[in-house]
Amino acid sequence: MESHRFDALTRRFARRRSRRALLGIVSGGLAGVAVTGLGQGRATAMQRTVPLGGVCYWDEQCFNDALNRPDLNYQNQLVWCQDNMLGYDGERNCCRYEGGLCSGHEHCCRDLLCLDGFCGGYYG
Repeated sequence: MESHRFDALTRRFARRRSRRALLGIVSGGLAGVAVTGLGQGRATAMQRTVPLGGVCYWDEQCFNDALNRPDLNYQNQLVWCQDNMLGYDGERNCCRYEGGLCSGHEHCCRDLLCLDGFCGGYYG
């Protein structure tokens, strides 16, 4: 932007607000952009990295191999961040619902058990 246009723009803002207020607005906007960019980078970096049975806080953290197994029922293979009702491994874990593949009870959500490689049956 050429200096004449920049000066005109600065004067227009300065007439309506004090320079201190303008500086606060500009600083706040830049800070917001920086925080939003950092937050998105962290969220993107953390997406789909937690393995089945691992501790999680939201669904997007869980590694979901359903996309790599077109031979299986897609809905049954989705991975969710839910309570698997086991007290020793954290409050929420990456797990599957009924019909999902598993190799341990930690891989099944809520009160489901891993039976013969699939989540099903209930604690009794």
